[in-house]
This record gives sequence, C-alpha cells and structure tokens, in this order.
Amino acid sequence: MKIIMKNKIWFSSKNPDNNIKNGRKTCFFNNKNISLEWSLKFAPLNLNICLDGADRNYTFKFWFIWVFYLSFNNIFKYYPSQWNSCVNSGKGGYINSGTRYIGISQYDWSITIYIWHDGDGEQLYKDKMLFYKYFDLKDKIVGTYCYYTIEEEDFDDFLQLPEHKYKIKVYYRYWHLKYKRFPFLNRKGVSVLFRSKIKISENRKVLNYWVTLKDDKDFSIAYDKYLSHILKQRTPNWVPQKYKKEYYRKLKLERILSDELHISKD
Repeated sequence: MKIIMKNKIWFSSKNPDNNIKNGRKTCFFNNKNISLEWSLKFAPLNLNICLDGADRNYTFKFWFIWVFYLSFNNIFKYYPSQWNSCVNSGKGGYINSGTRYIGISQYDWSITIYIWHDGDGEQLYKDKMLFYKYFDLKDKIVGTYCYYTIEEEDFDDFLQLPEHKYKIKVYYRYWHLKYKRFPFLNRKGVSVLFRSKIKISENRKVLNYWVTLKDDKDFSIAYDKYLSHILKQRTPNWVPQKYKKEYYRKLKLERILSDELHISKD
C-alpha cells in the first residue's frame, strides 16, 4: 500500500501471514520506518526500551502473554555514546553508536534490571553507563545446592548401526543433587556423554551427545537415545561409502528371506 501526503511518500508493508496471534507491520517514510511486531504466546515479563546507536533504532519491548515490539528506525536524533579508538585521527573519542537499555526483564528464575546500561555484565558507571542488577530468584527462594559425584568412569563400547558396529567412547557420571533449605527437592541421576567418529553425511560427523537419566532407569535407554539421535541426524538412506556394498547385500538377503517366509506361509 502506498499513500502520498504533501509530496511525501509513505509505504506500508505487512507480513502476508499476519493474524491476530502473530504478525508484523512496517511503515516506511523516506529512509525512516516504524515497525510493530506481535505474538500471542506465553512469555515471561519483559518491559524495556532499547536505544541502539549502531542501527539508529529505538525499540519498545513489552512481554507478558502478548509479546510486542515497537521500533522506530532513523526517526530520533539522539543515541547513547560509546568509546571508539579510531576517531579523531586515532586519538579516540565518544560517538553515538552505543546501546542502552532501560527496564526490567525476567527469564526463568532470574530478573534483571537495567537503568541506562548495555546489559553486558555488571559494570557500574563504566563508559557513561549507570546501573545493572541481576537477581537469581531460585537461589533466593530455593536456596543453595550442591552436586556430588557418587560414581564416575569412562570406557569404550560399541554401537550397532544398520550397516556396521562402531566403537564409541562413553563418559558416565552418577550424581546426587542436594538442596540445603528444602531436602525434599534432592534427587539422584545419571549423566552420560557419548563420543564417536560416526558419520551422518559425507562431510559431517555426529557431535558429542549428552543423555540424562533418573537413577532408577535402565542404562540401555541412554544407548537407545544415542542411536535414535544419530539416525535422525543422518542424511536419509545414507551410509558411508566403505559399508555400502555390505549394507545393500544385507538388505537384499533380508528381503529374499522375507519373501521365502511369506511364500511358505501361503
């Protein structure tokens, strides 16, 4: 959509997938624009204003069930300063390219408060920044806790894939998590790390894979999860070149045996 007003042109665009639950709409005016984005989903509390000098952008963010982003690009003239060592013939100086937040954000068990700060750690009054504070509610309410290793070992094992049995490295840790304030939250579990050189495509190998189990679970479940992970990551119907001949011969033999069994039943 295009609107002409006193020889100035506004362009209005929106996402074709816009609906009441999710959407984005942007209005352009010369080299300026205003954008509104929204989403209906469960989200933690986030109420802040971000001034971004690098992108020449002001963004108002409001999260609480509904998620809103209202952005103004190249409309305002003032942006926070940031030290730049390359300006003033290499002598350095402050330029309006910094980022500052004003507001409060919540994620999981944490709350962060910003007052004219860039959000990068707790730096008070550094580089003309004011205040940043991080609160860990879980630590304040639930209290401190400790992990204890009951048993730990690493060993070599084998994992059977359709085309070959591969050697793998297994790192096993049996642990106990204890809370000082609320002992009823204590629990035990097993963490297993799998490492191998198994390929999932011609140029890619499977990454390290963690599995966490409750202490009463069968350890073989970890192997099953690792096998399932590899098969999902693999390129469909792909096996390494050196095992292809053996693999397809095996498939052919299984098909012949299956056909013979079917004929005998008939």
